[in-house]
Amino acid sequence: MKRALITGILGQDGSYMAELLAKNGYEIHGIVKPDTEKSRINWIKGIVPNVKIWETDILSEVNLSCAIRNICPNEIYNFAGISNVFNAWDNLDKIFAINARVPQHILEIISGLDKSIKFFQASSCLIFGRDTSGLQNENTPANPIYPYGI
Repeated sequence: MKRALITGILGQDGSYMAELLAKNGYEIHGIVKPDTEKSRINWIKGIVPNVKIWETDILSEVNLSCAIRNICPNEIYNFAGISNVFNAWDNLDKIFAINARVPQHILEIISGLDKSIKFFQASSCLIFGRDTSGLQNENTPANPIYPYGI
């Protein structure tokens, strides 16, 4: 049975991914913040009853590494990102730590643990800024205007 680790499992995209992977026979592990309300954890367990929840501070490279090493996932889906454009410039250090350093740490952990682990990094149309010319693709120039897009 394949094992998937999902950060940001309590968000819209993370919960949809957990539901899809569970329907496809995956063992699902989700990382949540240590201070997460139990009602939120119960909510995801209502969608994916067998999900295993890890309360871990992903900003701690040591904690993140321990979780990944204990889970031994085949695939990691990173949906833990701060994407709020309304307060986009209020806490740049935290935004860049979550949105840039965490993926870097995950990749470093994978590199040192098992290079066969597949990694998915969620992104956003915010990397294209105000481009309204139609559908974006790999050839669309990046022009971010918010920290999340950067």
